[in-house]
Parts: sequence; C-alpha cells; structure tokens
Amino acid sequence: MTDRFDLEQKVLKMFDVVADIRLVNEFVGDERFEALAKVWELKIEDMWQTFEEFVKTEAVKKLEAEDEQTD
Repeated sequence: MTDRFDLEQKVLKMFDVVADIRLVNEFVGDERFEALAKVWELKIEDMWQTFEEFVKTEAVKKLEAEDEQTD
C-alpha cells in the first residue's frame, strides 16, 4: 500500500528533473535550459508546499479525531 512517505519521496525525486535540465545546460550552453529549470523548480516547490500543507492538515484532523474519541 502506498502511503504519504512514498508520495513524499516521489515529490522530492522531482527535483532531480531540475538537476537534469541544468546538467544539459552545462553541455549545451543554452540559457533557455536554465529558464526551463527555473520554471520546473517553481512548480515543484509549489507542489511541495501543497504536500506539506496536506500533511499538516491530516495530522491536525487525526489529533482532533483522537481527542473526540477520548471525550
């Protein structure tokens, strides 16, 4: 079964795409690749922030559910 840790690893692995694009830029020397890398970096950072918010929200929901069970 896939869990949030699997998702976390997959999101973090997306940063490898940015590194790969920058590596291509080193060999090709075309600054458009750096622009592309920056675009992907921003998109992945946005996805990471969404993931972090989701994890926090789910943790709060879990704590609230536990509190309701103890009441």
